[in-house]
Amino acid sequence: MGSDINGECKRKRKNGSISNGQEDLLIKKTKILNASNCSVLEEAKFPRLSVPFSSIQNPISIEQVSELLQFAALGKLHGAKQPSWCRLHHQRKLTGVNVIIVQGVSQLHFYRYFLHFKNIRRIYSHKFSLSALPPPDDFLCRILNMRFEETKTPADIKTHFSKETSSHSSKHVSAASALDLNVDPIIKRYGAEKGGLTKYLLSKKEMKKNDYPMEGYPDYKDYVTTNCTGPVTDDSPLFGLDCEMCATDKGMKLTRVSLVDNNGQCIMDELVKPKERIVDYLTKFSGITEALLKPITTTLQDVQKQLKKLLPSNAVLVGHSLNFDLQALEMTHPYILDTSLLFIRNFGRKLKLKFLAGAVLGWRIQCEARTGHDPCEDAMAALGLAQYFIREGPKQVAELMLDDLLRKYQNSEHDPSFVYTEPVQPEVFSRHQKTLGNGLESNSLLDSLHKVNLPGIYIVKKDHGNNLPCQEGKLLRIECTSEKEVLQEAMKEIPSRFFSIVNFSSYEQSHQMMVEKVAQMCTVYAGPFDKDFEMKRVKKLFLSCGPITSINLINGTLTPFVCVEYEVLEGAHLAMEFLNGYELNGSTIKVVRPVTTATLDYDLVLKELESEARNENVIFVSGVSKKLTESDLHHKFSTFGQIEGVFLPRDQLTGKHRKYGLIKYQTALGSTSALSSEVFLHKRKIKMCWAYTPFYLHTWTNRNSYDTLQMSSTTRTLLPNVISRFHDQKLHMEENIPRQMKKIDRKVGKLFKSLPIKTFCLLLLPGQDRSNGSLPGLCMTSIKRIPSNALGTS
Repeated sequence: MGSDINGECKRKRKNGSISNGQEDLLIKKTKILNASNCSVLEEAKFPRLSVPFSSIQNPISIEQVSELLQFAALGKLHGAKQPSWCRLHHQRKLTGVNVIIVQGVSQLHFYRYFLHFKNIRRIYSHKFSLSALPPPDDFLCRILNMRFEETKTPADIKTHFSKETSSHSSKHVSAASALDLNVDPIIKRYGAEKGGLTKYLLSKKEMKKNDYPMEGYPDYKDYVTTNCTGPVTDDSPLFGLDCEMCATDKGMKLTRVSLVDNNGQCIMDELVKPKERIVDYLTKFSGITEALLKPITTTLQDVQKQLKKLLPSNAVLVGHSLNFDLQALEMTHPYILDTSLLFIRNFGRKLKLKFLAGAVLGWRIQCEARTGHDPCEDAMAALGLAQYFIREGPKQVAELMLDDLLRKYQNSEHDPSFVYTEPVQPEVFSRHQKTLGNGLESNSLLDSLHKVNLPGIYIVKKDHGNNLPCQEGKLLRIECTSEKEVLQEAMKEIPSRFFSIVNFSSYEQSHQMMVEKVAQMCTVYAGPFDKDFEMKRVKKLFLSCGPITSINLINGTLTPFVCVEYEVLEGAHLAMEFLNGYELNGSTIKVVRPVTTATLDYDLVLKELESEARNENVIFVSGVSKKLTESDLHHKFSTFGQIEGVFLPRDQLTGKHRKYGLIKYQTALGSTSALSSEVFLHKRKIKMCWAYTPFYLHTWTNRNSYDTLQMSSTTRTLLPNVISRFHDQKLHMEENIPRQMKKIDRKVGKLFKSLPIKTFCLLLLPGQDRSNGSLPGLCMTSIKRIPSNALGTS
């Protein structure tokens, strides 16, 4: 290509049709093209990690980290599989694998002291939230010792569920007895003692919180009531209910409803034809097709009447996230058992019906071979789960150890080849795993590395990290007397070892103070307002910029001011940009940030976060109507450029999106064009700015708003009194934490500098577990590209 352009220059110069300036441009173009071609060839040969957009949004599990680590260390040559959630290209060219663990440090530390992590930010381009909350004690053991399925013998492992739930649960008792069941969310909610049906009914407060249609509320004034007025006792009949919906030009509408009685008999199974125009039958999920609905004349009103006739006055409806079914039916019912809430896990995480049916009942539902769900089957499964919960009680359910089962089930890649006729117990997800006497599995990563003569080393401070069993000859353990010695030994030993682990000891500090620090950066003051102002109206105004954790009136001012704490940085930024100078009831309000130690570097933090690789070409949009979907945003914003993905963070409890979203463009031109334009959706102007908060943080800032940021009233009222509340001890800690974060960053930078080129590097910040709330961890990856002498350490 370069020679062609040079030849063209000579010809045009001879003909006199090219000027010196044009010639310079052509030569410059040649150099750029040649350099680009060289870099492409170089890049093609270099190991690299690629992650699909769908995986960026969600936290990753310890097992997924293990998948990646196993493939990086062993590759296809030694029987490991590519990770299910990302792809490591040219693994064979890796010269080593290095794992660094910094105990006691979390996402919150990293993003609060973002500017202090100069080396880590530069080195580790891929960052993923860890889903394990709290971080387990055997964190490192689980990453190293989890069995992987060798590609040479894919038939070795099958996953199964039991048909006999009684024997299933009994097998767990001995294992669970060693655990403190009091920390299980089911025990926390219901206690350990068995109760009758009425103990587990949703209260009115819980129904409102989970968006159940309720009689007497304006939003549901046109809904039909079932007329079931009770009284309900522990002997009242249960009825399983499930519906299927399709997408119409006016939202989701009912297409099928199934009702199962207390004995498991399907007493109603009706197809329903919506009066609205159907735009998507959602056949993959509902099983409904155009041909199936064509002859149907049954309407929504018909099935409402039928349900009212079938349900006795003391009927209790059972379903999995039944609020959506009742909304589709446009009906209200006062007595509800919701299995998604009965079996709920920490931070409002709900388990899928398919998994629960298999893990608890030993039933296989929603088979892949069948098109769409069978609502009768799903209603029966929900009914069975509720009956099991009532019969066995919360303690027995907690002893099922559902989190462990789910982890193993996910690790099996949801293998569809279940053999349900074979009565295998559900806890035996990997029954072919042979465990050695010391707790290491026969196909653990350490064993596999030893078999292929790849030496490993574990460097740790003495009396730290003792929960990792090291076998002689498989993983050399070096214990040091100080953190400085850990770093020195690591820099000396790691270059000669293919596999290495460095465990820096705990950096545990005040959880509450960390939360307060982040809260300050997400806070603005606004005012003055008219003395007769309505707080409800002000809250609505500020909600247009992003999700709010709290809004409070500030005491001690002559005119009313409010303190608004947002859940994400973008909310506070948009409030400053759009609401400063806004006129409300004749008053021009000012929006300012509080001046604290946490906010002095605010602009610099935003600039650095904006330049993060994960935030490249990503914009934040707020004021999104709850009726809008990812598809609506994609359609509207694709006019500015090609979109890689759209993400609408959802409420952990209700499943509804939170009126804001993130849009990732493939090029800077698309994101810049969008930000420089005015966009209206449903006659509402959309507020936009560059994204600062990484995708995965949106999945836990929402949880923090329920469990951490609102754990005490002091957090909500922190900012108006922040200066007076920082005493000498707190000020000392405030100075100490940044110093510790800088130390961590320097150690990681020096260690990285000593590694050979093409080393796969994994940095793990496991997170923190506290009595007043847990903080999620962070996993970061990199592959060293630059020679050691070209790297500086800040």
